[in-house]
Order: sequence, then C-alpha cells, then structure tokens
Amino acid sequence: PITTFSIGIDTPEITRQKVREAAEFPVLKVKVGLETDETTIDAVRSQDPAAAIHLYESLLSRFPGDPSALSNLALAAFNQRDFAKATTLGETSARLFSNNPLRRNNVALFAMYSGDFLAAQRHAQQAMSLRPSFEKAAMTWALSSAAAGAYDEARAGYERIYALSSLGRFFSTAGLSDLALLRGRPADAVLALGRAMAAEASSDESRAR
Repeated sequence: PITTFSIGIDTPEITRQKVREAAEFPVLKVKVGLETDETTIDAVRSQDPAAAIHLYESLLSRFPGDPSALSNLALAAFNQRDFAKATTLGETSARLFSNNPLRRNNVALFAMYSGDFLAAQRHAQQAMSLRPSFEKAAMTWALSSAAAGAYDEARAGYERIYALSSLGRFFSTAGLSDLALLRGRPADAVLALGRAMAAEASSDESRAR
C-alpha cells in the first residue's frame, strides 16, 4: 500500500515546514475543518506544486469534468511555467462554464503568458462580452494588444477602462503610463499619472464636503 503523511491543522508556517519534512511521501493527507482551510491548502501547494499537479490529475482521471480540479490544475501548471498546458486546461474549464467571464479571462491570461497574444485578445474579448464592465478582462485585452505591438489598440483599450470604475481608473493609469514608457514617451507617462492624481484629489475633495 502507498504510505501517506498527515498534515495537521496548524499555522501556514508550520504547515509549510511539515510539507518540506514529508518530501519523501507520495501522498499527503491534509486535515481540514476550520475557516482557515483555504490558507492551509495554499500553504501545501506553495511547497509542493508537483504534488498538487499529481493530485488534480488523479482527480481528473476519475472525474474528467470536475471544475475545481480543472481550474486548480490549470493554475498549478501556470505556476510551473507550463503556459501551454495551463491554456489547454483553462479552455476546457471555460467551455464547461461558457457564461463565466472569470474562467474565460483566466484563459486569456494563460495564452498571453504563453506568447499567443491574438488568442489572448480573443478570449479577453469573449470575457468582456459576458461582462462589459469586467475591468480585468479589459486590462488583459489591452496588455495583449501592447505585447503584440498594437500600441494604438492598447491605448484605446486603456482609455476605455478608465470609465468603468475606480479600479478601472487605476488599471487605465498604470497601463497608459507603462505604454508611454514602452514607446519612449516619458512626458505622456507623466501626463497620465498627473491626470489620475488630479482626479483622485477631486474625488477626495468631493467626499470631504
């Protein structure tokens, strides 16, 4: 029989230490039952991503459509810099949940990191069609455009994000200033940052009244 090692409920630091000590064991049993379960699992994954990948692959072999296994395996592959595998898994997850913009944007991010900027733009556009106010998808689209060298498209994308929300304004400012620096236009970067600072000051003044 396979020998297992049990990880008890403890602080993230102690959990990570126990995972390191259990490196020779092929299977880890993680005790859960508290509000901190997610933190505990994250601590285990951070110390042994290969074990996490093995766990999720085993789960998918038994339950091919398990949404959590698909999403977590895609993330584990991404953290291992296997962007192609992350993209493939993400696409499967997105097909199963075709109305979920978050899963679609994850695929866009995986594709962008793999260097497939056109695919990243396509997936980000699909995410935005599902939720037009989704700032992160709009940011992914603009980033992918910039990475592909379509600077005018990227600028237009960053400008559109500005009107979405306060988070959108933050993304827009960061994107426009980074794009300006990328194109060797530091003065434009200063203007973008200055506009954001002025808008923030005006907002603070309005709230103070």
